[in-house]
Amino acid sequence: MAVIREHLAAKGLGLFNDLQTEHSMVGTFPGVVMLMNFDNAHQKEELIPLRLQGKFRMTFGLTEPGHGSDATHGSDATHGDKGTTRFWTWVERLAAEWVQAMAQWTLNMPTDHATVSIKDVWVPESAALGHIYNGLGVAQAFVHETRIRQAASSLGAAVYCVQQSVKYANDGAPFGTLLSHN
Repeated sequence: MAVIREHLAAKGLGLFNDLQTEHSMVGTFPGVVMLMNFDNAHQKEELIPLRLQGKFRMTFGLTEPGHGSDATHGSDATHGDKGTTRFWTWVERLAAEWVQAMAQWTLNMPTDHATVSIKDVWVPESAALGHIYNGLGVAQAFVHETRIRQAASSLGAAVYCVQQSVKYANDGAPFGTLLSHN
């Protein structure tokens, strides 16, 4: 995915790839990568096709209010019954209290992050993505996967900028001499 993103970004802005809005003719499916790497065989067989068809969504919580962006510093705990969890793949729609406190936004990056509060939710152990006590590892793998994608896009954009600068320097002669010869 990263190689393709770099290649498309190096072509500049076009319908095939727009870095500002994250639109690309090549799908970005970090959730599928997570399912491939952390789910059990039954979950992979069931959930990956549904995710690719857009019929299954997954989410996870990475940080907690008051802890900034440090995913390793948290106060919440997971308990077998009526506890709090931060990493899940799906939640049964029972009589749960759901409050979306605030939608997040980051400078120059599209995001659909939100601060939410979920209380009294039952999540079966079979719904956990990966080992039940490896939530942080799963979340970090997701973050790293998307960071690699972003880095590849940035590299492609940088390649495009260098190519355009060289072209300009080889074509422009404002004082009778090509800029590239000064």
